[in-house]
Amino acid sequence: MPRISLASLCILLLTHTLLVPALLAQGEYRYERDEDLKIRFKVHKKLSATPLKLGEVNPHLRRKYEPKDPGDYIFGQLGTYEWYVNIYEFPKRAAGETKPEATTEGGTTTEGAKEAIKSLLLDKLSAANWQAFVTEKDDSIKNRQFILKGQSIKQRGKVPAHTWWEYSDTTPASTGKDLIWYKGAAAYDFPKSEVVIVVNIPINDTKSTKPDAKYLKWIHDICESLEPFSESELAATNDDGESADVAAKEKFADTPQKKAELEKAKNNIQSFDNWDYFTTKNYIVLFGWDREKKDMRKENLKFSRGLVNSLEQMRELYLKDYPPHENMLSMYSVLRVCDNAEEFMRYGSTSWGVVGWFSPATKELVVFDDKQRYYGGDKDVYATTMHEGWHQYGHSYFGESAELHRWFDEGSGDFYGSNTKAGGKWSYKVDKGRKTSIASQIARKNYIPLREIVGWSKDKFYGPRAPDHYAEGYSLVDFFRRGPDVLGKKFDPAWGKVLETYRLSMLETKNQKTAVEKAFEGVDFDKLEAAWMDWVKTNMK
Repeated sequence: MPRISLASLCILLLTHTLLVPALLAQGEYRYERDEDLKIRFKVHKKLSATPLKLGEVNPHLRRKYEPKDPGDYIFGQLGTYEWYVNIYEFPKRAAGETKPEATTEGGTTTEGAKEAIKSLLLDKLSAANWQAFVTEKDDSIKNRQFILKGQSIKQRGKVPAHTWWEYSDTTPASTGKDLIWYKGAAAYDFPKSEVVIVVNIPINDTKSTKPDAKYLKWIHDICESLEPFSESELAATNDDGESADVAAKEKFADTPQKKAELEKAKNNIQSFDNWDYFTTKNYIVLFGWDREKKDMRKENLKFSRGLVNSLEQMRELYLKDYPPHENMLSMYSVLRVCDNAEEFMRYGSTSWGVVGWFSPATKELVVFDDKQRYYGGDKDVYATTMHEGWHQYGHSYFGESAELHRWFDEGSGDFYGSNTKAGGKWSYKVDKGRKTSIASQIARKNYIPLREIVGWSKDKFYGPRAPDHYAEGYSLVDFFRRGPDVLGKKFDPAWGKVLETYRLSMLETKNQKTAVEKAFEGVDFDKLEAAWMDWVKTNMK
């Protein structure tokens, strides 16, 4: 549970102000519905639903809610903090039914190992019921103290009988003083599962051991609001008239593997009424829109289609430079397009300045619709998507166990992101921001010598000067890619072999040190550096 700095307010966790239609807007709260659990419950209007990240390893977490905006955080003597609402489910097993055994299906040895590790994590966190989870299995336990432990509460109106829990966890704050997280939980026992609502509030006062009365009221109002669906609701269909579109949306999921990956992606958004999906040849696209502006769905669908169509076209360049081979990972990747920057940051736990990312673990590429033009609007989102699309393709091309050098991987991403296709023709424009950065570094003589940066690990590359290193990696890839055509005989043949030798060596050995040594074997770094600096000054226009 990260601390949010008042100075920057940069860390906005996870994503989307989503979830099912509000049944009732009343005072501080709104009602949310969970179609899978067949329940409704109150949520404070300061909070937004966040789809669980693909690959989530908590086997019981079903929903999470977080503050929509920095103004919705909790302020106090110890700083500024988010607060949370989580929904957990503990399915019951019939008498004699054993716990299903974890399996690892297909794939490479590395993929199988990752699946095995995930299975171990799931097993470690799995609990038979809420009591076992809250007392033993919960991975957030830190010096846990119980105030009330399973107090029986009778049914009140439509809210069923439940047990009440109050407890706290203590973690060191950045100020050096302990921070207490106070938690209230209501556990509801249903025939097929136990469902629990938990509210987490930071005690932002150096002298208190309980939250203010206002926050205690929030805890009780939210936790003790659960109502099961009525019989008529259970019998009602959820068909909103769009079921006929399913075949069209799933048209390209035409193999067992693609269908399996599509089901995973659909499950991630199935309870949200402001997320939808469609498929293309190489991508599953998930896109969201503002739940309070349903008419924006068409606009966001249009934006997402345009983005993925460009991404599909960009694969022409990836394939041209890196033709498919028989040992490539078979991937049906997810492109997730968040509605705005804030939702994007909440989903990915990213800070300001990040426009998109790719996760090798889940094969998911995540960007957003920059309607507010925080980063230059559609143009920057497009370039970032093409950049991250390269990471996605490169992961499939080189494999799980290959860790590419950052100058090569990030530089290639920027290079591809600088290409656009119009009227059936590709055009390339130098990234002006990257060019300005590397030209300034050369002028100030504070660039990283090429013989050093080409062997750098990601820890060095992603240091405090990461944007400068991105610019240098991009300029070097630009030099290797375009140099032969622009410079002709002035371009040393040894330089022209660098990228190809690196490609072949990395495919063969999966070893960074070996690949970069072979790629630059026989290269005079002083001569290369002089030519590269001249390239930046005269040919990156």
